Order: sequence, then structure tokens, then C-alpha cells
Amino acid sequence: FLPSKKKSMTNYNKKFEKLIEEDEEREKQEKEEERMRLRLKHETEQQKKQKAWDAKLVEQGKDPVKERQKYGGCAFSHMNHMLHNPEAHSQDDHSHGNGHSCSHDHGHQHGSSNSSKSSCGYMPVDQINQLSAQKKNEPSVEEKNIKKIAAVYATKEDGNRLFKEKNYELAYKVYERGTLIINGMYDLSEKDETDMENIECLLDLNMALVSLKREQWSQAIDCCKMAIQIDDKNAKAYYRWSEALIAMSEYDEARKQSFKAKELEPNNVAVDRQLEKIDKLQTEQLEKARKEEQKMAQRIRERLQK
Repeated sequence: FLPSKKKSMTNYNKKFEKLIEEDEEREKQEKEEERMRLRLKHETEQQKKQKAWDAKLVEQGKDPVKERQKYGGCAFSHMNHMLHNPEAHSQDDHSHGNGHSCSHDHGHQHGSSNSSKSSCGYMPVDQINQLSAQKKNEPSVEEKNIKKIAAVYATKEDGNRLFKEKNYELAYKVYERGTLIINGMYDLSEKDETDMENIECLLDLNMALVSLKREQWSQAIDCCKMAIQIDDKNAKAYYRWSEALIAMSEYDEARKQSFKAKELEPNNVAVDRQLEKIDKLQTEQLEKARKEEQKMAQRIRERLQK
């Protein structure tokens, strides 16, 4: 039975690690897609600006290609030059009055109008079109969120099963993974956002419970605080916070958290028992301290009598 159970847990660990890797790879891909989307947007805007500027030059009777070659090969550099050197505009392609015309050609070419890539390093037009087509085939944010929501509920169920099996370390990781998935979502509907907040609070509380089982008191308190940030009316969060403080012998602080839970749920029997437990342990602590003081005083008297 034991070897079989151990083998089963090993297989589950591998399965969980694979799920994490797949989820991280999906998030990485989504970030890359977002980066490319922003780049595509920027390139499209630059193309529009360049077309508008070229049209303006044509209206003025100028050749856009030759004009771009003068100022770096693109509409942006040309526009930038005109903005910062307005006086130079009146001197382009004119006679100086001394019998010869001024040429600004440097004798080399920066590119041609037939090139699919602008000379200033922007993305090629065909690549922009390709990315635009790929974007249309990508799953929508709503579709991505549906998959993520399903993954969150799966972490809750898997974590609960691991907790029952007393595999607390892995259960904590599974619950934590659920919170990370939630924090990576955006553009949720109002209902889904509320549901995910409730699940995140529940996962935080589960992580707190796991931490208590593992005797990691500070971690348990941190998890309770995270749950309270989402729902400050959650009595269970204050109850488990108090449990951690009791284990740390911080009885006065524990009593404060228990009273907060009591205010929220006056008829909660578990909270009443917790308060009784605090009173009992603190009484024992004070009695033990009193006896230690008496022993110390007795030792001092005995030394003085010698």
C-alpha cells in the first residue's frame, strides 16, 4: 500500500509540475503576443504618418523618396528636421541667386520606394500584414479567461485532495498557483471578477490552514492578511490568524483577532472555544511565570542565608 501511494504521489507531482510549465509557457506566449500587438500598432501608426507626409510632399510638387533621402530615409526624420530647422525648408531645392543651384544629395541611396522595409529600421510591410493576420486567428481574451478560470477551479479541487492526503507542501503550491493565475487575468466580466475574488480569498484561507498544519505561523498570518485585503468581513481569516498567534504564545494579540471574528459571527461556537482556549493558556502561562519567580526568590534567599 505504501509504495503504491508513494508512486501515485510521485506521478501527481510530475503532472503538477508539467501543468505549471505549460501555464508559464502560455503566459510567456501571451506577453510576447501583447508585445507584438503593440509593435504592430506602432508600425501601423508610423506607416499612416509616412503616407500622410508623402501626400503632403506630392501636393508641394516634391518627390517623397528624394526628400526622405535628404533627412535619413524616412518620413519621421524628415518631419523632425522640418520641425527643428524651419529655416532650412525655405532653402531646399532653390537657387542661391549666384548662378547655381544647391544640391543636398550625398551621392548615396538610403533605400527605394519599392522596398518592403523602410530605411529607418521599421518592420517590413509584409511582416506587418502577416502579424495582423495572425492576430485575427488568436483566441480572444474572453476565451483565454475561460480556460484560466477552469484552471483556477482545478487548483482548488486538486489542492483540497492533496490536503486530505496530508501532502501539505504540494497542496500549498497548488493553492498558490491558483492565486497566481487569478492575478494574471484581465478584462473579466463583473460576475467573473467577483467570482475570482471570492475564490482567491478562499485559496488564501486554504494556504493559511496548510501553513498552520506545517507549523509555519508567520506564513499563516501573511495568508490571512491577504484574505482580509479581499474580504475584511471574513471571520475565518481572523480565526486562523488567532490560531497562529496562539501557537506563538501571543495571547493578547490572539484575543484581539478572536474578538474580531466574534463580532462578525457572534454565534460561532468555534470562536467561543478559541477564546476559552486563550484564557486557559494565558492563565497557565501566568501561573508558570509566577512559580518561576517564586523559585528564583527562594534561591536568592538561600544564598543570602549562607
